[in-house]
Amino acid sequence: MIRGLGFNRVTAGDQFEHSAINEDNHHMNHPTPKTYELSTKQFAALNHVKPQSVRARVCRTGSFYGIKFLKLASGRLAFPAVQVAA
Repeated sequence: MIRGLGFNRVTAGDQFEHSAINEDNHHMNHPTPKTYELSTKQFAALNHVKPQSVRARVCRTGSFYGIKFLKLASGRLAFPAVQVAA
């Protein structure tokens, strides 16, 4: 995270679920970083679907039923270790 002139900018390595900032530009509660450690194949296996189903859903909607991904420099997708609730 880079602190500038009254605003915070998130860099490529920073992924946060939430971050509350008060008037003095100080964090009131510490943000929780998400870890994107699963490949598309691993994420699909965790959620009991085919990898192509994950890719198709991400292509159509930008997420897999609300689970956001991280696009790596290599072009691959990385997902958090989260199961989608039915």
